[in-house]
Amino acid sequence: LSTTLAMTALFAWLAIGAYLAMNQGLQALGEEAEHVASGDLTGRVSVPSRDELHDVAEHFNHMAGNMQSLLRTLRETAQKLGDATTVVSTSAMTVANSSGQQSEAASAMAAAVEELTVGINEISDHTAGAQRITDEAQILSAEGGHTVDQTVAEMQLIARSVNESADVIAELGR
Repeated sequence: LSTTLAMTALFAWLAIGAYLAMNQGLQALGEEAEHVASGDLTGRVSVPSRDELHDVAEHFNHMAGNMQSLLRTLRETAQKLGDATTVVSTSAMTVANSSGQQSEAASAMAAAVEELTVGINEISDHTAGAQRITDEAQILSAEGGHTVDQTVAEMQLIARSVNESADVIAELGR
């Protein structure tokens, strides 16, 4: 009888320990999923156990890191693109202004005006090409933002699912 009681107590102690470890890991994963779903991609989940929950936490951390890197790259690219567009636009305006002044000064010379007109048309074509590239980049940036929004929505679903699982486990533990 004492052996049975000891075995029962040992089993109960192991079951409670496993429950607490799993519940703590699920709660940590759920809390971090909520942070990621709200846009905070800096945190990471730490699950000290070496089980499936640890693997999920590692994959979650890897995913959050990839999302953080993707967002950083997207922001940097958008900033560089905006800077380049500003430089091209300023250069095009400067060239257009200079060309206009030269055209007025050389209005008496028809051949010179014709050469300047051809130059201005080429600049205009290049500016239009740069504008098309900028428009395409803005579309790609918007699509990237949409992808991030979808990812955040999926993360919110994951967070809810993890929280529901934690609640069920907690309820089973009672």
